[in-house]
Amino acid sequence: MQVVHLYVGPKFDQSFLSILAAALPAIVASGLTCDDPGGQLEPEHVDVITHRLSKDDVVRREITIDIEANRFQSRQENLAERQGQILDEVSKFVTEQRPRDWYKPVVRIIVRVKLTDAAFGETAV
Repeated sequence: MQVVHLYVGPKFDQSFLSILAAALPAIVASGLTCDDPGGQLEPEHVDVITHRLSKDDVVRREITIDIEANRFQSRQENLAERQGQILDEVSKFVTEQRPRDWYKPVVRIIVRVKLTDAAFGETAV
């Protein structure tokens, strides 16, 4: 299971946060899927956890996306390209969806991808 932490600044309303969070699983799955056994990703393999920043938080970006994903050799080999693809897709999405009345014409976005060795188990009781 891949986990995305989405941090957004206080100028974003709940509807924008919701539509961005809903779009991220497909964007991340597309950017991180790989041919290694177990490395194929579908949007349902990506969880998104949202965090709304307050005016008291000291951040220099309006949107920060931290992605934790399983390490696979082919994913690691071109990680910078994959990160760039995700950032490009998020940038396009935000440009199309952001409210037109924002006082700042620039939205600063960061995407950070961390690959880790991990085991995942799930049960239903």
